[in-house]
Amino acid sequence: MRKKLLFMVSITVAALAMFMASISTYASIPWSAYQPKAPKSLIK
Repeated sequence: MRKKLLFMVSITVAALAMFMASISTYASIPWSAYQPKAPKSLIK
């Protein structure tokens, strides 16, 4: 029972990490488009 719970938690964390990564990827595109004067070090 405990192993299954750990499995579900790891899946949830992985899904959340992928979700956050996709959001940050989509957010960096308009950031680099709208902030041309920003230093390149801020835009990854």
